[in-house]
Amino acid sequence: MSQWYYNDNGKVVGPCSDDDLRLMHKNKRISDSTYVWKEGMAGWVAFLEAEELALQHEKIKPAPSAPLQSTVSTQNAEPSLQPFAPVNSDISFSLEKDKSSAPGNEILEKAMDLSGLNEMPGEGTCPSCGYYLGSALTCIRCGARSKKYIPLRIIKIITLLGSVFGLIFLLFAARAKQPEDVKIGEIDVMMNGALVRVEGTVSLYEEKPDMNAFKLKVDDGTGEIMVNAYNKLDAFYEFFGEKNMPGLGDKIAVVGSINETEKFGVSLSLNLPERLEILKKFSPTRVQLGNISSKSIGDIMLIRASITSMKSRTLKSGSKLYSLMLDDGTGQLEMTLFDAAMQSLKPDMQKKLLSKQGEFEMLIKIGEYNGNLQANLADPRSLKFFEPEKTVEPELPTETSLEPVVTETTAPAAGSSENEGAEP
Repeated sequence: MSQWYYNDNGKVVGPCSDDDLRLMHKNKRISDSTYVWKEGMAGWVAFLEAEELALQHEKIKPAPSAPLQSTVSTQNAEPSLQPFAPVNSDISFSLEKDKSSAPGNEILEKAMDLSGLNEMPGEGTCPSCGYYLGSALTCIRCGARSKKYIPLRIIKIITLLGSVFGLIFLLFAARAKQPEDVKIGEIDVMMNGALVRVEGTVSLYEEKPDMNAFKLKVDDGTGEIMVNAYNKLDAFYEFFGEKNMPGLGDKIAVVGSINETEKFGVSLSLNLPERLEILKKFSPTRVQLGNISSKSIGDIMLIRASITSMKSRTLKSGSKLYSLMLDDGTGQLEMTLFDAAMQSLKPDMQKKLLSKQGEFEMLIKIGEYNGNLQANLADPRSLKFFEPEKTVEPELPTETSLEPVVTETTAPAAGSSENEGAEP
């Protein structure tokens, strides 16, 4: 007589005889879909399917391992023939214990709570061994088939929720990360890719509207570093406003990633407007050209002058270099203007500059070339145009205004007081 084992809600019970198994089925202690096994079978099968195999006697094969770890009593058993088969009715499975000890099940449980799967008992698990199946119909552990499974739609929802929560966590982690304050002179190749914070004065500012980009150079006294913001110009103007954008001479703090390349050297990548802080705006002092000397080299100042002459020449690179002579009545100073700076000006301002009429107010930086003082346009945004003053000449007198003015006099009437006492 065969010795049968059956699965009772995650517990293996047996052995029992054919008659006992049929009696339990008749009394509805087990159902048609209850999984059973006996020696000689390749795997667990439903009760109805086992009826056809009950009379077959094949060579004993190693039984499949129970889906979950069990406590096995080896009395009356031959471990060498069936090392994984249950052989005693004292065998019991602890499904809850196995679930809690499985790696990653905590995350799975949370996802199932969010999706409501824990409210659907039996769905997504093997009815024979309790192993988690997900959307699969066949258990990969015991080979049993399941009538209940988690719909693929719910699996997709769980995956989507996990991705969203993961991205949110990474975003908060990135924003909470505090960058390290460094001196520009201390940056080396080992810091490539690091997120750092530098503080200093803007010594150069250039915009590239066609590329929606700008760059600025920061000097903190220990060195200079270029800060690049690619495809971010519109975002920075929207955040700061046109009047509050960073400019030459401003003291700023920048948080960016260090990029070091053989071609461009060390630079900082600026991606978010929130990572640029203007600590103090630069207030330039207006200076007369006659007061500029060699002591002014490197200074940034505000001037107002007219253009008395302009020359241009083409460089080897194909771009133009303009040379302008500035005059404010107290002195003269030559200013060079590169083609890139000229093209950054609005078309109407370029025409006014080339017309050499009126006066211009601008921020300049004093430099030296071949022993002579030279001015450079420090910030193209500072350039302002003033119409030439119109002189009104006094009008010359007309011929009519030169004619003598004759005043008519009327003789006093006789008997008036003026004639009283006068001789006739």
